[in-house]
Parts: sequence; structure tokens; C-alpha cells
Amino acid sequence: MVKASPIVPRVNLSGTYRNTLMTQQKAVRDAALGLMDALGKAVPEARDYPDPVILLQAKAILLSKLEAVMAIHKEAEDQIHSIRDQR
Repeated sequence: MVKASPIVPRVNLSGTYRNTLMTQQKAVRDAALGLMDALGKAVPEARDYPDPVILLQAKAILLSKLEAVMAIHKEAEDQIHSIRDQR
């Protein structure tokens, strides 16, 4: 699983505007939500994977993908909160 990054951009006078940084991270968050939704609709079904071992492997792969996207979503949320809370 992907680990969320603790690296957060610093808001400062000569840098990118706070709203721009937040908008960028919100776009990442929203894209991750969309991908989670799409992956949730693509759950492997037994009728498509008649071999039970292959079905379990397909489900494990999907779960791994969901975990990676959830980590991206969490990192974006953390970034949004960190950027917002900077003074």
C-alpha cells in the first residue's frame, strides 16, 4: 500500500496562492473519489472468473488498487487541511 507523504507545501508571499494549492489538492481528491467509485463498480464476479482461485486473485488485485487510491485520497485530504491551517 502507498504511504501518505508528510511533505506539505508552505504558503508564502512569493509562492503559489493558498487557494490554488487547495484547488489542486481538491482536484486530486475528487479524482481519487471518482476512481474509487469506478473500481467499486468493477468488482470481479464468479460468472466472469469460473476458476475460484483466479476469482480470489482478481479480487485481491482490485483490493490492492482500492487501497492505493484510498491512500492518494487521504494524502490529498491531509494536504488540504495542512494548507488551509497554515498562517
